[in-house]
Amino acid sequence: MSPPARPLVARSPKELVLALVACTALLTAGDQFHVQFGVLSYSSDFRPFGQPWWVAPSFALAIFGFILCAWRPSAHVVEPTRRAIVLDGAWFFGSYAMTGILGAHIVPVTVLLTGAWLGRVLRRPDRRVVIAFSAVLGTLGTLGEIALHATGACAYEHRELVLVPLWLPALYLQGAPFALSVTRWLRGRPWPGC
Repeated sequence: MSPPARPLVARSPKELVLALVACTALLTAGDQFHVQFGVLSYSSDFRPFGQPWWVAPSFALAIFGFILCAWRPSAHVVEPTRRAIVLDGAWFFGSYAMTGILGAHIVPVTVLLTGAWLGRVLRRPDRRVVIAFSAVLGTLGTLGEIALHATGACAYEHRELVLVPLWLPALYLQGAPFALSVTRWLRGRPWPGC
């Protein structure tokens, strides 16, 4: 007799909704730092708090993309505690805020974000997976933002890397451990052989 089928997601619908709302709020609030400090501007006419209506829904959609990208590699990372998820989220949000507040200091911010990311991931037992996923997310996220900015919907003040700041890939590096932690939490305990 074969073992019972494992559910795709190990969390309740309520937990899933709360996680999506929390992650969307985190990204939208981080984006506010970019808007309020003049690092990023939107071309839309209707912009409550400087952001058009579509920003939060776009972040919610992006979260699904991050989870899809992180799904397979997340099976190979250490199961996070709640504290680890909160710390990964805090690192990411702090990095987001820093790129808003200090976004004009391109080289120091890029070096600081990259160095902090390296310091965090090199101590992890699952560092190979985290580093590989971070490189993928940093590349795909940056390319996605370049495509978005090419539409004219928004613009960064500094554009050293095509249409985006040089520090943007490093910001995605900081977000990668958080994406892996959240996705690993969604998966629940792995089955043998995962």
